[in-house]
Amino acid sequence: KSRRNRGGGSGCAKKSIQKAPNAAANAACRSDRPTLNFDNFHPDCHKYLVARTDFRRLTRWPNDGIEQDRARHLDGRVGSCSHDTDDPEQIALAELLAGYICSETPLADMDKTRRELLLSLPFIVQIKAADDQGDPAAAIEHFLEAYRSKDEAVRSLVERIGCKGMLHKAARDPSRFPDLRVIIFPLFRLGLASDANVILLFGDISRVRALLIEVGCIIIQPPPARSPAGWAMQKQVFAPKAKAKRCAECGSTEQDALMACACKATYYCSEACQRANLALHKPECCTMRGIPVSDRMRAKAAREIEWRSIEEEEKRQRDVEKFRLKVVTAVNAFPYEDRTAMGTMAHNCFGEFVRADLPWCGVQIEAAAAELVGLQPIEVLALEPFPDGVPAEVSGLGLLVSDPENGAKIMILHEPLFADGGNVLCGHAIDGLCVVGQIVQEGEKKRAKWRSVPDCPANIGRNRFERLIARLQRAKDEAIAVANNVDLKIRNAEDSGIPTTPTPFGYYTPMCRGS
Repeated sequence: KSRRNRGGGSGCAKKSIQKAPNAAANAACRSDRPTLNFDNFHPDCHKYLVARTDFRRLTRWPNDGIEQDRARHLDGRVGSCSHDTDDPEQIALAELLAGYICSETPLADMDKTRRELLLSLPFIVQIKAADDQGDPAAAIEHFLEAYRSKDEAVRSLVERIGCKGMLHKAARDPSRFPDLRVIIFPLFRLGLASDANVILLFGDISRVRALLIEVGCIIIQPPPARSPAGWAMQKQVFAPKAKAKRCAECGSTEQDALMACACKATYYCSEACQRANLALHKPECCTMRGIPVSDRMRAKAAREIEWRSIEEEEKRQRDVEKFRLKVVTAVNAFPYEDRTAMGTMAHNCFGEFVRADLPWCGVQIEAAAAELVGLQPIEVLALEPFPDGVPAEVSGLGLLVSDPENGAKIMILHEPLFADGGNVLCGHAIDGLCVVGQIVQEGEKKRAKWRSVPDCPANIGRNRFERLIARLQRAKDEAIAVANNVDLKIRNAEDSGIPTTPTPFGYYTPMCRGS
């Protein structure tokens, strides 16, 4: 797997970052993975429990993309393709994909990152085809219709997977329907992800096939338990907790103080909270108790919803401004931090301890440092796929900057780090700096070929900021001029039309852009 396929996190660290690296602890992080007992699983579940690199066991279906890609690569030729290797695994993979991944280097001799990437190609093709053929909106509509019609089989299944409360609210307001993974994960956890149950809930397997494949892959190849993705998976799949009762007005979870409303579905911690929420909850409460709801009640509830939405928007604006000031404070303080911060360590997405080169607001720090050496920030990066020459082991996240004098381009690539192995973003480790090292002529077009810039000596700079400045200055000195008509081959994961592989819990890009 390349390091670009990672989960993400947001926020800033409230706890101190741990200092000392420990090889034994890193090994424990990699091996500390939760497991499920598959003995009681329905046989249909097992066809989705396939590692992305196990291309021989992938679930096949008509138009799954693999056969179509094979036909396209054969380009009218009949039969097998030629091979330039004796590696049986690589021959099997080449036959499956019509030979376009053949290489003189056998798979067994490749580095781990490149080998796993090649073995994952059929999975990537399939997940892209399943995404194109999927229809989550139709799946949700079918689910809600079956639930509203009081289908006993559907309601029994909903009870077993523990999402009755969410579905009851979504049946009245479809915008409150949860992410489909919230339903599919428990189906797998309880061994109920059979074709019959999927069709019963969603109407057609093709509507959610991409999610079934994705979730099955995550369960059979779980991330390290101490990584952010592992933390989220532990919470959602392996150790789901019953939803705690909370006050409908203030959100208090003090169970001893909560009192049930007349409908027995809503709780309040005090009479004051119940009075404050009365106008909003009364129509729903009366409906659940079989009492007619007057137009006056509905109008009063609508006005309450409008007022609360205005208050929420004002609060959001205050939070945005508060976050902006927090970023400005962190950026201004970074150049003057103590030298001891150069030794801080934190968990990466694999649960391993690595050095934190930047604080939590890494993109803003990189932009400020780039401007100090005469570079101009251009774009926040979440590369997918990687441009030619960028090492496969980097994360693909970072910042693209340019030299206004000659158009030279520099990529500052970093990976997110998290406090205490959780999902709280607390820093970034610089994966490396890449510059355009060569301009290649391809017909009438020019293409950039990137190369990595060697790191500076460890004793450069009195603190992390000065070290970053030194690395940027070296990259600027080594970068060549780039004209505007040169294709940089930079494609971000958010760009439309770019095939991407979904990460376990969503792309990191939105969080990166907001940090």
